[in-house]
Amino acid sequence: MKLIKPPYPDTTDTGVCYWSQTGNRKTAIDLAVAALRELPAFDTMSEAMREWAIEAVAQGAWVREYHKWETDTKSYFCSMHLRNGVTAPNWKKLDGSHVEKIEKQLALFSATPPATIAVIEENRGRVNDTKHDDSYLAGQSDYESLVSAISQFWEDLAAQETFTPPDQKP
Repeated sequence: MKLIKPPYPDTTDTGVCYWSQTGNRKTAIDLAVAALRELPAFDTMSEAMREWAIEAVAQGAWVREYHKWETDTKSYFCSMHLRNGVTAPNWKKLDGSHVEKIEKQLALFSATPPATIAVIEENRGRVNDTKHDDSYLAGQSDYESLVSAISQFWEDLAAQETFTPPDQKP
């Protein structure tokens, strides 16, 4: 099996689609943080309050970005299975962490695992620790590292996808 794009110009469930969405979310978070740092309306906040608000935005964005990657990869690989004429996987019946499941999917499609998968795996552990026992407080650098790794993940997969010419209609 191969990673296959839908017929051009459709980008549904492709690496470039998810790469673009990741970038759009990052831009939104960057704008929110810039607003907290720079807008006059926030001048009345003490520096500690401002940093707490930025930390809260970063923490939430970090958790959301990882979970969004999980849902996006499920959709991506389900579509890839269907484009190859094969039944989509039942994610709940697959063994391992989500990152391990993705590594197995990449192998099924003869795709080279993006180098950033190790960064995503490291963040998966911390996100789950945070979710279950509130033991890790992510900062802006954690968010930046994760979103960069996810963006690169999608960019690497996009480069491995097979082009499909437009549908020819009589």
